[in-house]
Amino acid sequence: MLSNQNVSPLSFKARVSPQILRRIDFELQFTVSKKYAQTTIDRQLKTIPDWGSKGSELVISRNTKGNKCIGLKMPLENGFVVSWPIEYLKGKTILSQMMNLRSSHLNSTVQTIKFLYSKYGLDIFEKAKNSAPHVR
Repeated sequence: MLSNQNVSPLSFKARVSPQILRRIDFELQFTVSKKYAQTTIDRQLKTIPDWGSKGSELVISRNTKGNKCIGLKMPLENGFVVSWPIEYLKGKTILSQMMNLRSSHLNSTVQTIKFLYSKYGLDIFEKAKNSAPHVR
């Protein structure tokens, strides 16, 4: 069973949502190479708090095709919290996406969110939220 590796809100930047941890636990049960996957996920969970921007969180979201993927949820400077799917992340399952996640993915997603907000405001995030099916 995986546990959340975060220590305190002041000592980390990005964190992993409990929803993703539950999904990874579920997918690990059906993995052929459990030992390799478990060690990779443990290593990722230790390094993810050093990535991203302060207050950001990895969540399950939907990409433009409507498939579940890992997304980044982060607060903007005006206090609104928006989420956006991480682009160019290989893997069909949340487990494989988590194993392939790198800090560059989070940095590019943070830059994408900041650019979209500066250019379009909150409208683009509302359109994305309304067009994608609701994730449970």
